[in-house]
Amino acid sequence: WGLVCLYLPPQQWDQPAYEGLSRFAGQNAWGIFAAGLGCCRMTALFINGAMRRTPHVRALGAFLTAFIWLQMSFALMTSPTLTISMAIYPLLFIADIYNVYRSSQDAAKSDQRAKATSGVPDHAASAQY
Repeated sequence: WGLVCLYLPPQQWDQPAYEGLSRFAGQNAWGIFAAGLGCCRMTALFINGAMRRTPHVRALGAFLTAFIWLQMSFALMTSPTLTISMAIYPLLFIADIYNVYRSSQDAAKSDQRAKATSGVPDHAASAQY
C-alpha cells in the first residue's frame, strides 16, 4: 500500500476518498510511513525468535498498521462517494488487531522465558521496575 501510495499520480490522491487522509498528512508522508512500517514488520517477522524483542516489534508494527487501516476506513466512510475499498480496509484493520493480540502473547512468553533463564527471582525483578 505504501509503495502504491508513493507512485500514485497526484491527481488520483486528490479524489474525495483520500480527503480524510490528506487532513493528517500528504501522499508522500503516508507512502513513506506505510512502506517503512511494512519493511520493519517484514524484517521483524524474518528474524522472529532469533532476537528476544522481535515479538515486541511485531506487536508495535501491527498496532501502527492497524492505525493506517483504521484511518483509511474512516476516510472512506466520510467520503461523499462509496468505493469498493470499503469491503477490504475494515477487514485489514480487524486482521491487524488480531496480529497485535497474537504478537503480544508471543512477547509475553518471550519475556517469561527471559526472566526464567536470567536466574533473577520474581520479587527482585519487580523491585527493579
